[in-house]
Amino acid sequence: MKLSRKLRYFYFKFRRNKDSPARIARGIALGVSLDFFPTFGLGLIIAFLVAGLFRANRRAAVLAAIACKWLIPFFYFLNVKMGQALLGKNLFDGPFIPTDGKIFPFHVINFENLSYTFLIGSIINGILSAILAYYISLKLTLHYKNLKAYS
Repeated sequence: MKLSRKLRYFYFKFRRNKDSPARIARGIALGVSLDFFPTFGLGLIIAFLVAGLFRANRRAAVLAAIACKWLIPFFYFLNVKMGQALLGKNLFDGPFIPTDGKIFPFHVINFENLSYTFLIGSIINGILSAILAYYISLKLTLHYKNLKAYS
């Protein structure tokens, strides 16, 4: 089966979902917000399980997690920037020019600061993205359900 055909199948299956708009919106919010965290390839499984815990639509959570996978580098950049803004920490404790002849100066980046700033940034960005995704997707699903009811 071609990828485009599978995507169309999932799209139509998602459109015919009989779940409440609030549950669908919760699933989308969970799927989007989990992409801000480093899940090391387990993001879809985590989205499926967490959606069950929050009584959200599991299909919406997994589809939202899949849809946002290509944004992960941008999300991680935002995590670091948000953490830097909140903690006021500088990640670099030296110049970029290696002084000891090494090709890759890994000693330049302070990895302890990076981990704290990334963690704080991912928590804040995950919460903010979940709130934003919930209200946008709730509005869209309510609008779609109203259109569907009148047709």
